[in-house]
Amino acid sequence: FNVVVTVLFIPFNGLLVKLAEKSIPANAKDNDLDLELARLDERFLETPAVALEQCHKVVTTMGHIALGNLMITNSAIIDGIAPNRETFDENESFLDNGEARINKYMLAIKEDDLSPKSHKLYEEIMHTVSDFEKIGDYTENIFERYESIRENGIAFSEEAVFELKVIRDATEEIVELTTQAFSEGSIPVVARIEALED
Repeated sequence: FNVVVTVLFIPFNGLLVKLAEKSIPANAKDNDLDLELARLDERFLETPAVALEQCHKVVTTMGHIALGNLMITNSAIIDGIAPNRETFDENESFLDNGEARINKYMLAIKEDDLSPKSHKLYEEIMHTVSDFEKIGDYTENIFERYESIRENGIAFSEEAVFELKVIRDATEEIVELTTQAFSEGSIPVVARIEALED
């Protein structure tokens, strides 16, 4: 039966593809980051706990994206690996748009309808979204410094490169652990972050 049905559908595979494409919004296919922001659907606002969970997922993605841009920049400065400027700019745009969209979306959530646990999450999201966006801004500043270093042919001494690598390893691990702690609500991770920061 399955074989016969499959054979019957083969001539219509082009039509099936067109139907699938029409059922998926064009803008959703263009970029995975656009899909991520599509989580902030106004229909979820009817259920504040669900709306908060969607915000939590988007902010977690922002943490991963901020880390990605930090790694791109660090690799360019320290390892001399040519950065993908297009990817960097797309990531930075997502961080900026993500903060704006999250803030607007969060304001539409009725705080009076939140349980104490959800209210705590609400406050965490409001603080964290701003911090991840700031990491993106700082990384953009470092990226601009990298471009200046490259244009002026500046080279670091071996000692400076060693020190930069130590700082890079610590900062990248801090952002990774922070994203993990936010995503999982893991308190023990915070102690490791403080040690790295010191």
